[in-house]
Amino acid sequence: MMCALLLMASASGAVMAQPPEPAAVGRERPLTSTWLCENERSVLLNAHPLRPSEEAWLTYAGTRVAVERVRRSSDPAYASADGKVTWIERGDEAMLTFESLLDRPVLCQRKEALRR
Repeated sequence: MMCALLLMASASGAVMAQPPEPAAVGRERPLTSTWLCENERSVLLNAHPLRPSEEAWLTYAGTRVAVERVRRSSDPAYASADGKVTWIERGDEAMLTFESLLDRPVLCQRKEALRR
């Protein structure tokens, strides 16, 4: 009888400890792209390419800024609400303007493109 109780306790504990389905994890998260700049710093852009109206974030030199997608031909472009941060992509290259951290715009290249 003691063995039967232990088996039932083990079985019920195993059911409660199951992780969520892998397919459901991260499905709605924005994508993060990594860019390496000519000044040897990196930029992380967290934005969903198929949902341009969703919130996006740009991180440079430890500073994270909310940015919005702005209209600019077919190239993805983002800007902060105050206009002090702009990010303009053209293929695997981009230009960052960050008023409080950079004295001039800096060119960056998509990290994945550097491996090719």
